[in-house]
Amino acid sequence: MFDVEKMKKIYFDWIDKKIQFVPSKNQDYMTITTPFLDMYNDYIELVIAQGNTSKYIISTRGAS
Repeated sequence: MFDVEKMKKIYFDWIDKKIQFVPSKNQDYMTITTPFLDMYNDYIELVIAQGNTSKYIISTRGAS
């Protein structure tokens, strides 16, 4: 029998070990590097910055 809960745990443990959260030097944005590859075989990276309000800006192009 296939154990779905066990597979979910294995997957989430793998993600937890592979994902990287790196704050910028002046702490105004954070880069998240995922273990997933894009069509050019580069790791998918997201940049998260706080906007003018309490909302956050998520980008793949760098901090704005």
